[in-house]
Amino acid sequence: MKKTLAAPRTRLLPPLTRPWHVPSQRLYLRFGPWRTSAPRLLVTLCVVVITLVPVLNIVSIVSSTGANNPSNDYLAELPYFDQMLSGTYQWQNFFHDSFIRSHSLAIPFLLRLAVMLTTHWNMYVELDVGLAAAFLKLLLLGDAFTAAIGRRLSWALWPALAALVFATSQINVFTYGDASLQIEMNQLGLAVGIWGLSRLRNRSVSLAVMAVGGLVACYSGAGGIPAWPAFLLGMVLLGYRSLWSYAVWLVAALLSSPVYVYFEVLHGAGQGNPAGPLLDLNFIFSVIGLPFSQGLLPATALSVGKVGVAMSAMGVALLVAKRRPRVLVQGAPALMCLAYGLINASIISVFRGGAGGSLAPWYSAHAIPVWIGLVGLAAVLWTTSPLPAISLPPPPKHVRRRPPSPAWRRNLRHLRGVLKSCVPDLPVWAWCLATSVILVSLYRGADLTYADKVFYLNSRSPASASCLRNYRVAPTYCEGYVFQWGVGHSSYLSRLAAPLERHHLSVFAPDETWTLQGDFVLDSVRVNDASRTAGAYWSTDRGLTHVLFSDYHHLNLIVPLHDFVTWSVALPSKLTAASFQSAVASIDPTGTPTRRQAAEIDIRVKGGRAAWMPLFRHVMSSGDSAWRNVSVPLTAYAGKTITLRLASKGGSEADVTAYRYPDINVSLDPSDHVAPEAAIQPVLTTSRDLHFSTSEAESPTRGINVCLDDYSHLSLRATISPLVQEPVMTLQLAVQHRDGTGQSLTELIPFVNDGLRRTYTYDFKLLEQPVDSRLGSLALQEPYQYGVKRGAIIGAVRLVRRPGPSRCAQ
Repeated sequence: MKKTLAAPRTRLLPPLTRPWHVPSQRLYLRFGPWRTSAPRLLVTLCVVVITLVPVLNIVSIVSSTGANNPSNDYLAELPYFDQMLSGTYQWQNFFHDSFIRSHSLAIPFLLRLAVMLTTHWNMYVELDVGLAAAFLKLLLLGDAFTAAIGRRLSWALWPALAALVFATSQINVFTYGDASLQIEMNQLGLAVGIWGLSRLRNRSVSLAVMAVGGLVACYSGAGGIPAWPAFLLGMVLLGYRSLWSYAVWLVAALLSSPVYVYFEVLHGAGQGNPAGPLLDLNFIFSVIGLPFSQGLLPATALSVGKVGVAMSAMGVALLVAKRRPRVLVQGAPALMCLAYGLINASIISVFRGGAGGSLAPWYSAHAIPVWIGLVGLAAVLWTTSPLPAISLPPPPKHVRRRPPSPAWRRNLRHLRGVLKSCVPDLPVWAWCLATSVILVSLYRGADLTYADKVFYLNSRSPASASCLRNYRVAPTYCEGYVFQWGVGHSSYLSRLAAPLERHHLSVFAPDETWTLQGDFVLDSVRVNDASRTAGAYWSTDRGLTHVLFSDYHHLNLIVPLHDFVTWSVALPSKLTAASFQSAVASIDPTGTPTRRQAAEIDIRVKGGRAAWMPLFRHVMSSGDSAWRNVSVPLTAYAGKTITLRLASKGGSEADVTAYRYPDINVSLDPSDHVAPEAAIQPVLTTSRDLHFSTSEAESPTRGINVCLDDYSHLSLRATISPLVQEPVMTLQLAVQHRDGTGQSLTELIPFVNDGLRRTYTYDFKLLEQPVDSRLGSLALQEPYQYGVKRGAIIGAVRLVRRPGPSRCAQ
């Protein structure tokens, strides 16, 4: 019988060729193979978690603040998208039209168009695209940096890179789509080029990847231009010697330059600022130091920038002093980032600096590659200058003729030799430690908060979205909640909103969210302060913090006992779904246990029964502080104007009811044209109104001393000539509180300079003053245009009285 040969057995244990393999073999036999990798797996998991902390922090901020509305610079870009969506756009003009403010925004334009077509221009999706680009940039730079230094410091390098890429100092980029797509795509192209040059072994493929990255960067904004000199530096350091490699670099750079040469240099289509001095060092230092400036203060940024440039110069000098080509190859990714950031800051100083230049809040994102390069440089220097292994010398062999030296003398001689060999690396270690300490101190002092750096979020508040959605009936001062370059441009709001409404985009999308916080700026929300304690107010928590309604956070409505807030909305006729969403909780801001208290939501239909019909009632017992979700369907009221009343009843005088970010989710038919809400006319002439003559209203010293809560609006009539360039009236109020304190308030009321006589009002509830406050004086400063006689005619100034008795304590 034929004998079958047995298959050779696979070796399952590590070979016993070295004595230090024996412990691992015993561990392998006793616990299995996964036990040997458990410590490494635990360290990897910890590094991943720590790396994701700043990423998730930014994601949380973006998703929990702001509203779904465009603002500011979108006004210049929206007409092109209007033509694209209408099918009338001339695509041969694309590169000209996408060249705005000295930036070629071809790629951001195409990305934004894709978001419009797929999501009806959900601004949060556009911001998510920017966040995805930032995360991909982190992965590419992290892979390039860790490959250069090996695994020794990768556990510390990944969290450091994530903390810089997703630093809160860049909050104005992450929360504003126009800046996010532009700057993040700039730096994503840079990261693609760095990764391709340093990680891909095939030179042809690496050059192709570099060219694609450079083109993406340049056609996403002028911030991509410095990528080409950075790539050139990297090619020299990484050993690219063939002429065709540099020919590829030159051709790719030339392909990205025609739009800038033709539109900016030859025709000036970018409409940028006049060029400043070629080398404004203070401005360059300020731009570089902006990511670590508390409150984005220029003075602090200047000092931090000087420190950053000095540390970078010393680090580069130490790297060059090693005189080892391999060290320069390892430091190539960091040096490319460093060069990009420094060149970009220099270009900004030329085109945005000078005598009239100022530090824009989004410049911090342009400077962050400098600090990323500094971190990478420190990692390379540390790994190429390892600490010596200090150990005791081996015992000497026995010599008969000469007795051995004492042990302490042998140890001292050995330690002296070790320290002598370390002298060349002492400056490197000192620089690395100093850089680490400085970066940690700067980050801890400036990048743990973001509220002091917010700029663009103020134009994306819930009030901004409500003003834009109700642009047909919104008051003129709504302009200031959407645009941040000053008021007095009456047509801007309609120019921004009309294309959105025409194509069902953003706040006019088929799926909308109407917020009570946002509609507070309109006359459709009224507050009844019957308790005479604190009055209804807005808070970021459960009532401990008072915040203005115009804040960019999603706020909770705090209603004291016996008070209520009414909210009138007009539901479209072709409504597919609508529901009121919130959550209620009973709290006592003083900290004492609450008594039995009820939250009530009632509804009243305009033109129907005058009585309130209950929709929701929840009784909260003592000690019950948990949130109770509220969802009330409103689809049955399609085509009607309804009024919701949110009230607080029962409990003690100190108890309040909190409504968590009340809103109405509306689903509409996208083929149906949504008619705007009809104008609510709160200004009615009564015999109890307080009238002023024009001369009296212009006198700031006239004493009034009336109860502010007794009056709902300031009303006036004005005729503004088209020759008046800044049709804005300044309203100055002096308010006295019942505790004896006072407050001076200044509000701006824009006018329409069309020469027609119009009625303007200002809602006093927007002042958000305490109850029992008294209006001490009122003064109006009318618009003035030099050389124009009677450019502004103002009259019929009055305070509109609320019905009923006085609301102030006598």
